[in-house]
Amino acid sequence: MDQKEKKKWMAFFIIGITYSCILYIFNMYHVLSKPAPSWITMLLDHWWIIYLLEFFLPVFLIRFFLHEPLNRYGFHFSQIISQILFAVFLIFLLIFLGNPSRFISHLLEVWNICLIHMRYHYLHTFLPGADFFLALLGQNMLYHGFLLTFFQDIFRNKLVGVLLVGLLYALSSDISSLNLFSFCLSFFYAVLYASIRTFAPGKCTIFSLTFAQYLSEFYWGIY
Repeated sequence: MDQKEKKKWMAFFIIGITYSCILYIFNMYHVLSKPAPSWITMLLDHWWIIYLLEFFLPVFLIRFFLHEPLNRYGFHFSQIISQILFAVFLIFLLIFLGNPSRFISHLLEVWNICLIHMRYHYLHTFLPGADFFLALLGQNMLYHGFLLTFFQDIFRNKLVGVLLVGLLYALSSDISSLNLFSFCLSFFYAVLYASIRTFAPGKCTIFSLTFAQYLSEFYWGIY
């Protein structure tokens, strides 16, 4: 194992330990509602701090510890128009996967609802909060940025990296529910995002993926 691989493993363990602590805090003091110290209560009341940590920790390690460009891990704003257009395509894909049999009729229904809301100037109230965007940004940078590239580099196999990211994401998302359907659904979407990130890295970036998921939540919130 050369020096570069050692540093990548060190970065992986730093992120793994940090995120394991976050999951432990979430499950112990939020899911199980056990009495929490004051600093943990502050974190539970301000989850945006955790979301920023999920984003900036991989960015810091990639840029200043591994000394690699962020665009290699999917975070860049080059060809921003293409990224936005790809995000729009991804929105329609997510809507289709949500209800394939009623895709067209569902779009028409939501469009009509949007027109009503726009007429009375409160369509913007359905936008998810900034903390939701930060949560998506942090998750995508962690899973579909750092971890995806890390696994593909270490195992020198794109498919293995995609499957491992899907497995880790599904396990972390459903560790408290132990629901098989929810686990499979999380695994499917994580594999889908990781696959698109792998085979269309110039267009499917951390930004375009996050933007698409954010607008998709806005869409379903209207309906």
